[in-house]
Amino acid sequence: MEYQSEMDNLETSYHEANIFINLLRQQIERVDSIMNKAIYQFRTNHYKQCMYANCTTDNEVYISILYDYLGKIDAINFREFKLPSFGIEAIEFRIKTDNIQYKLPNDDVLRQCIGEKLSIMKI
Repeated sequence: MEYQSEMDNLETSYHEANIFINLLRQQIERVDSIMNKAIYQFRTNHYKQCMYANCTTDNEVYISILYDYLGKIDAINFREFKLPSFGIEAIEFRIKTDNIQYKLPNDDVLRQCIGEKLSIMKI
């Protein structure tokens, strides 16, 4: 099953990233519908071999949760916060290009990241 939000912008030429983003988007939707709406866009850039996740500054806790979660995924070999611009928060990340594994940690790992961050933020 392929899932993509209306705002996601996935380049058809970057097949590996599209598969990964679809799996990630499905998992986020399954685990937390609020987070799924807060991370309003995933984008891919085939030329730079990277992906981006975007949310608005008022939902920045969710981009922070995603950043922590991406750090727990073996297939991710680079992740970095981008400077906020005009109220948009972003993470740039890359997947390993050799022997790509399209396996995400189970849903409980994402739930734990959410619980830890929200308890710190007292939301």
